[in-house]
Amino acid sequence: MRSIFWASTMFFLSTLPLHAATIAKKTVYLSNTPYVVHEVRPGIWASENCIRDCQALKAVDRVNQRRDRKEPNLGGRNPRAWRCMNLAGGLVAILADEKGNQDSYCVFKDQSMVDCGAFK
Repeated sequence: MRSIFWASTMFFLSTLPLHAATIAKKTVYLSNTPYVVHEVRPGIWASENCIRDCQALKAVDRVNQRRDRKEPNLGGRNPRAWRCMNLAGGLVAILADEKGNQDSYCVFKDQSMVDCGAFK
């Protein structure tokens, strides 16, 4: 009985690093060029080079912490794409997933990118 307990405990513990290290990812395309993006934070998709540190995540934190931002009447334009270009200093690119669903990403000089939806 004791050996079954230890065997199941060791199996469970051996799987923990795999679950902890699992990060959701998907492939998106820009003109047939594939890019892998990861969910680096809940609801925030960013390029592979953003798993630890990048310009894109720093810009998201900087923009989302601002309390003094006054945004003009955007006339129906995407406010999060506006924040990417005007507050974060990125460029907006429209990428599509394998099913053709489009989403806007904010791209930075270090080639990092983050879903424009990350800008609140």
